Amino acid sequence: MDQGFQQLKDDSAIFCDSIEGYRLQPSLSLLRVPFLTYRVRLTRPGLKAILLAPVVDVPLTAGEICLRIFSSPESPIATSAAPVSDIRDEAPVRLTFPPIKNSDEHELTMRIFVQGVDAPVRIFELRRYALAGFGRLSTKPFAGYIFD
Repeated sequence: MDQGFQQLKDDSAIFCDSIEGYRLQPSLSLLRVPFLTYRVRLTRPGLKAILLAPVVDVPLTAGEICLRIFSSPESPIATSAAPVSDIRDEAPVRLTFPPIKNSDEHELTMRIFVQGVDAPVRIFELRRYALAGFGRLSTKPFAGYIFD
């Protein structure tokens, strides 16, 4: 991966408990699922942006990659979107929102989805398969976190 993704690697190791046994791989296409869900417990207040590493097979000009953050299943506390035309191989996409002052007080749920896109968009995530690949898939976000 390009050096521009170093913060995502570092933050994933810091905020995802243990990433031992996990591999960095592309997710399912966001056209095939309504959204991807990740849970994270941050240790710092004031979360104001998340960096993601999207993967596109062809250059896209229309649509957006979106993020919704929840503090509980039905309580969205932040929303953000970025044009898919901003996706580059050498840098992550930054999704900015008003600071979440108490981002360190409870587990946050992130939902990532796309709108108005006509070609596959995936994001890099950390994956681990149980039972030598025959068991349940476990995923963690490959993301960077920007705080106030």
